[in-house]
Amino acid sequence: MRLRLFCRHKRARLSALAAVWFSAAAVSALENPAAATRALEKAINLLSAGDWSSASFEARLGESYAPTWADFPYVEALSSVASGNLRAESISLVERSLSETLFWRSYTRSDALRLTASLYADTLRYDEALCLLDSAGKTPTPDGDLTRLRCLYGLKRLAEARSLVLVALDRWPYDPRFPRLFLTRENALTPDKAALSAAEIIVSRLYIWEEDDRELLLLAVPFLHDPAIRVRNIREYRGMGSSDRAVTQGPSPLSTLRALEYGLLDESIALNETLHASSPIDFGVLSGVISLCGTEASRARIKDFLDSFGGTVVMDRNGDGLYDTSIAYRLGRPVLAEIDPNQDGITDYSVGCDYGKPVTIRTGTGETVVFDAYPSVREIIRGAEDWELRPLSLNWKPVEWLPHDFDLGGSVFYTLEPTGTEPPLTERLLQANAFRLVRPSHEVQGGTERVLWRDGSPVSSETRLDGRLYSWTSWSAGVPALVRIDRDGDGYLETTRVNDATGSARSISIDRDGDSRIDYREEYGTDGSSRMSWDTDENGVDEIVRAVDSRGIERVEWLHPVTGLPVTLFIEKGAPRSVSYQGRSLSVVRDPAQPLWWIGSVPPSSRDLARKVIERINREQVPVVVFTVREDGINLIAVSAGGLFFAERFDE
Repeated sequence: MRLRLFCRHKRARLSALAAVWFSAAAVSALENPAAATRALEKAINLLSAGDWSSASFEARLGESYAPTWADFPYVEALSSVASGNLRAESISLVERSLSETLFWRSYTRSDALRLTASLYADTLRYDEALCLLDSAGKTPTPDGDLTRLRCLYGLKRLAEARSLVLVALDRWPYDPRFPRLFLTRENALTPDKAALSAAEIIVSRLYIWEEDDRELLLLAVPFLHDPAIRVRNIREYRGMGSSDRAVTQGPSPLSTLRALEYGLLDESIALNETLHASSPIDFGVLSGVISLCGTEASRARIKDFLDSFGGTVVMDRNGDGLYDTSIAYRLGRPVLAEIDPNQDGITDYSVGCDYGKPVTIRTGTGETVVFDAYPSVREIIRGAEDWELRPLSLNWKPVEWLPHDFDLGGSVFYTLEPTGTEPPLTERLLQANAFRLVRPSHEVQGGTERVLWRDGSPVSSETRLDGRLYSWTSWSAGVPALVRIDRDGDGYLETTRVNDATGSARSISIDRDGDSRIDYREEYGTDGSSRMSWDTDENGVDEIVRAVDSRGIERVEWLHPVTGLPVTLFIEKGAPRSVSYQGRSLSVVRDPAQPLWWIGSVPPSSRDLARKVIERINREQVPVVVFTVREDGINLIAVSAGGLFFAERFDE
């Protein structure tokens, strides 16, 4: 969900708030404020203690007591951020706290707006982040200023960014995050007067921040004019003693790069520290060290290392301090790349490679794309659907395979990065290039449907169940026109359905014994009328006909088993209306005990007769049936039609 802020007319705003107030009042009547307050206080204390999971649990518990309190999803968002969860998850939580139907108790809406803006800046949504900061109030905060500064650099509004740096250095003189951001972002930029002033202030105040962020000593080196001070900073960082985490875990990769750059390390030691560093390796540092090594021995060593490299490289392409790409290598070539261009924590492209070249890409939306020779797509798996494309019909290149030769005598090291130019794989795009679509059948549970496509439209399909052919379909103008089905599994497609231009059935015919003579037929009119007919002895004469006209009046006609003359039954609104036979209209009487109608008179012992007739009809398991039966010495004609049961007594 993207949070959009806009201005409203004051009167409309008051009306909306009034509606929210009354709605919230109805919910608050069901709340438990005392329990919610206890849960919120406990959650805040757990946050202060750094127990993120317990704080999140208490927030969820508190929300069950008071679902209209915005503090609870906000506490969950804080816990999520502190726990290092996916930024997409944290954004979802904090955006929920900003709902206008919620109310604040301990925290404020401005707190949530600033947290949301920070997360938006992480995910490159800079304009939206600035909009949120503007709505969070005019009182400056260090977090708000830092987020604004990140956005200005991200949008390349450098003049505004440098001006804000100068303000922040005076406004928040002990916060090391501002000099870190400035030094990191300005390292590759051409400075102006404001940037030079900020750099001068920062290098003069390094002693203030170095205990909180010792890496500032290294980040400041390119901005120092005195070579002696550069050397002192590098030596100071690299020799701080075992109390420093960076030293106890091995030399900092950045310190290795700076020490090599300014002549404090020879190439052999620098390569030892870089090439044998624990994975993952920062590509910027790796390429920087390689570019500074010039001896023949060092270049040969680098070549051997890269040709056999079997670790992971991470990349920060926009220089904001957040890695957006991770690439795993085997024998010096990429085997798997995880690329997250918007840095929300959800991998947009998971690229499987064969000797460096992409062979599969799994997208953030769950699609798996299989390539013939990249970027030519062979197959796209989307959920339960498997689209096979025509050869060479679709090129899709969301990532680019980039070579880096490092001037190593023909040895090439490859990375991958998003192109940012490819369109999404829409259904229309898949259809335009499809050869075959394999998907679960919508006709029969457990079946698999294979649809052949030509020029963007399906032309034929077949459905198989447990390996056998269940149905075959001919398509026209994108809809199934003719369908043949084998429902009984005997290998013969006995059912034929003909559809209209919308895919609705117009006729259904069944030839059960495969002799090309129709046993059963259904026909449907455009006015809602329908007709079903049975020719069980296949003599060309329908023994039973059931028809419904456009008004819903049903007519059932059958041949009398004794006389062979037609009998016509009329049903309206689910109840029999009359029976016509030999020019006479016969009465229809409901059996007093059973759901059966008697044509003519009700015979003696009708209860037992009706029960036996119904049992016999149910055994037939067909919607319309007529047969003769003798029960308790009485001859009966039994009929089932439209869910109603009929019987008539006759004398031989």
